[in-house]
Amino acid sequence: MSLPAGIQTALISAGTAAAVALLIEYLAKPSLEARKDRILEQGRVRRDVRARILSLGMRVSGLAPRMAGDRSPDIERVENLAAETQRLADDALKLEQLWGRDRWVVVVSPLWDAKAQMDELLELLHYETEVNDENVDDFVSRMNGYVDQATTDIARAREFLVLPKWRFLTWRRAIAIETPPSSYPNLEQMSPPRD
Repeated sequence: MSLPAGIQTALISAGTAAAVALLIEYLAKPSLEARKDRILEQGRVRRDVRARILSLGMRVSGLAPRMAGDRSPDIERVENLAAETQRLADDALKLEQLWGRDRWVVVVSPLWDAKAQMDELLELLHYETEVNDENVDDFVSRMNGYVDQATTDIARAREFLVLPKWRFLTWRRAIAIETPPSSYPNLEQMSPPRD
């Protein structure tokens, strides 16, 4: 016994639709879900790093005394900010895994530069014990220079995080300018392992 042509066509159509839906469910969906999770993780890491960079930049900019009569910043506070800058640079290494090696350099390199400025400021604060009326202006000027340069470096790192991906020419120019010097740690050893 055979089914009427209309019912047979409907059954074939329903069977084909079910087979295609199951095929997509088992073959395409896992990769699409993994891609979605990867994109969500990228956004989360970018927002987190961007917020921490903004907070750090604001706190570093508040370190410098602007006049000779102001007191110098607490050494422990500067040490904490230097350590936080280093932690932030280490956390930004996650961006290599998420974005690729060339893009994260423009974020981490300015953070390393800011950490170097913070170390210089710490050295100045540790070894400049004798501040008197004659050298106070030079001391404040040098301290402000280190703080201003660290703040500029932190702002430069944040600037690259807010650039959209479609501005690839701006990214390429930034990557060409921000090449890591040989004095930086070995980037291959520092980068997180890829899955």
